[in-house]
Amino acid sequence: MTHIHCRCDHLTKFAGFVPPNPLNIAEALSANVLENPAGMILVLAVFASYLFGILLTRKADRRDLLKAGVGILPGHTLNPRKECQYVITVYTGFRGNAGTTAEVTIVLGGLTKESTPFKLRDEKRVLFEKGSVDSFLLSTEEPLGELSHLRVWHNNKGYSPGW
Repeated sequence: MTHIHCRCDHLTKFAGFVPPNPLNIAEALSANVLENPAGMILVLAVFASYLFGILLTRKADRRDLLKAGVGILPGHTLNPRKECQYVITVYTGFRGNAGTTAEVTIVLGGLTKESTPFKLRDEKRVLFEKGSVDSFLLSTEEPLGELSHLRVWHNNKGYSPGW
């Protein structure tokens, strides 16, 4: 009459609801820190690593904001005609040594004309890093017609020129 004995081999609970141990927050906050210094050190270490992680992510966010946007190539005037403006976007892979430190040059070819060589550079950003997306606004003096091809090359300079 005083005991229940279950002889089944599965994990179902037949005894009913077992309430969890009560938490006394006021007692925990007023407890002496010297009673459990390891616990306090652990809590402070986790909180410090959380703050350090926030600082690192904010720094990475600021660095990403510098990379965002379309760079207007220096030395080229912006032609107001839309058929003379081209947005060039270069996607660099994620493998090791996928970026380059060399100076990259591009020539656009259309059905009617070919552009002059444009050096893809931006003084405000680091370009062509591993896993990056770099965009440039390129404008020509006259329309090239429907684009048919492009040539891309680099000057093989810098400490890591391979691409």
